[in-house]
Amino acid sequence: MDVSQQTLVHRAYLLCTAGPAHFVAHGVDPAQRCPVVWDVATLEDAQSGCGLRDVDRLVDELNALAALPAPESAASASDEPPPSPTR
Repeated sequence: MDVSQQTLVHRAYLLCTAGPAHFVAHGVDPAQRCPVVWDVATLEDAQSGCGLRDVDRLVDELNALAALPAPESAASASDEPPPSPTR
């Protein structure tokens, strides 16, 4: 999967087990901050609406992670959105 600014937040967040830490390093944990829209908002939306910083760098980091071999226990970024996290 190639990540871009138009990738949905939940797909990028669940791309690999390290994904959530990269979001936090960029200023927001969308599962906590934006749970209502995380399955319909893009990374670009999260930058303007949720305070996500330096989306271009986050996209680069997530693409680098996606290129690594995934361990069997890694979360999968399926086409089905996961249930929205609870508050």
